[in-house]
Amino acid sequence: LKENQISKACGIYERLYRNGLLLTMDKLEYSKGLFISRAYSKAKDIALESRTVEGFYVAGLCYVNLKEWKKANDNFIAYIKDKAKVTEFNVLAYFYKGHCEYCLEDYKNAYSSFVRFTTDGKTAAYKYVTEAYDLSSKAALQYGDYTQASNQIENLIKISMSENEKQESVIYLFDIYCDAKKYGKAISLLEPYVNAKNDFTMTALLKQAQVYEKQNNLTSADMIYEKIYTEY
Repeated sequence: LKENQISKACGIYERLYRNGLLLTMDKLEYSKGLFISRAYSKAKDIALESRTVEGFYVAGLCYVNLKEWKKANDNFIAYIKDKAKVTEFNVLAYFYKGHCEYCLEDYKNAYSSFVRFTTDGKTAAYKYVTEAYDLSSKAALQYGDYTQASNQIENLIKISMSENEKQESVIYLFDIYCDAKKYGKAISLLEPYVNAKNDFTMTALLKQAQVYEKQNNLTSADMIYEKIYTEY
């Protein structure tokens, strides 16, 4: 496995397994090889048969790929519960637990799991952290907590690595503020962008004008529309 000869390694492990010669940790390694080979059904059986805490994590990943969210979640819970017994605890367990709970429509627990992940997993890969902020926000919206939802997108904006990602998050946060009827915060959010003179400027102006219309402030809305007409 360490030399990345997965097929060859799995073949050797399989022969030993059939003869009852695999030790506990060997079974765990075999399950990892099967997982890499996408033999998820067999991999989770071998992982659980290893009777190790790490086996719960591997089995959880297998169930995620099999889209069996409840079983996946149960295994991640078992892994987290016994994390003191793991030499190097994998904080991604919180991320996957949150993902499973989101798919199970258990939104409050999903939110908590994602927050725990972003708190403990600051050095995790960028794609996991950004998805955690995104999904935690969506989870909070599912049970109507606009404050929690907006807090997560504010965090997402802070870590955005590209201008395009940042702008998409700004519009998403703008919409959350509007849904929460926090129109002042929505307008202020776009202020840094309305004079930038780039492709995003007109979008920001249009969004601001729409808020003024919702407030029945037609004079301010008309001034923005005139600015758009004149300059763009």
